[in-house]
Amino acid sequence: MKYQLFLVCFLLSFKIFAQDAVICEKASQDIFESKIDEFYKKKYNELEGNDRILAIAQSFLKTTYVAQTLELKPEDEILTVNLIGIDCTTFLEYVLAMNLLLEENQKSFEEFTDKLQIVRYRDGEIDGYPSRLHYFSEWLQNNEKKDLFTVISKDLGGQPMNKELNFMSSHRDSYPQLKSSDDNVAKMREIESEISPQNIYFIPQDKIQSIEENVNSGDLIAITTNLKGLDIVHVGFAYKQNNRLYLLHASTSTMSVVISDKPLADMIAKNKIQNGIIVSRVN
Repeated sequence: MKYQLFLVCFLLSFKIFAQDAVICEKASQDIFESKIDEFYKKKYNELEGNDRILAIAQSFLKTTYVAQTLELKPEDEILTVNLIGIDCTTFLEYVLAMNLLLEENQKSFEEFTDKLQIVRYRDGEIDGYPSRLHYFSEWLQNNEKKDLFTVISKDLGGQPMNKELNFMSSHRDSYPQLKSSDDNVAKMREIESEISPQNIYFIPQDKIQSIEENVNSGDLIAITTNLKGLDIVHVGFAYKQNNRLYLLHASTSTMSVVISDKPLADMIAKNKIQNGIIVSRVN
């Protein structure tokens, strides 16, 4: 992939180094290198599909939850990495990028950032703030086109979402890069208009327990919402134990990556804004 890579990592110290047009907090690269060394030592690269995804995801357990790590001040969109503080979406992105790295028997940080750009941006190309896959239903569909995984909710008996997406443009003050840019808002409105007639299926909350046996540990789980204009409010990985489906996720209640203490169906049943799940499986 030919592009000039700029990398910004907001971490606990501020000793920043620059090399080959890459700017990064050294502590974050140290974490990456430690993880990759451990993965190869344990031969994660010889695992396949969900087994490898789950092993990588579990390596992030107890990692601190930090919200909005990608909402930067600069006008130009910059590929951002923060392996000390992650949110639910960046957790999935880092795991998938590392999975691609192991799949191709690669190890370098630069190769990792190549993979991360592929996962995070529409068609893998950075072209300003709107090029990031903000709406997770589009994130799923665009990455399915890249053959990273297959959305299987329809096969599990899901029903069409059929929802108009406009939450970001309608709440521009909640997003620094929209609040300060009418151009970004206009582009986001165009994207929302294009992706709203989406062909994506979800499992309603009252059907989740009935399909648990068909969900595997390591499947990607996206939790849908009844909030107007929004598609998905939380994401994580499926974790099966005692014949029940739990969620391995970056949690706002514990402020860290954990395995839920309750089955996913029970979690969602007690949440007023969550109404179902979308399930995807790595290829």
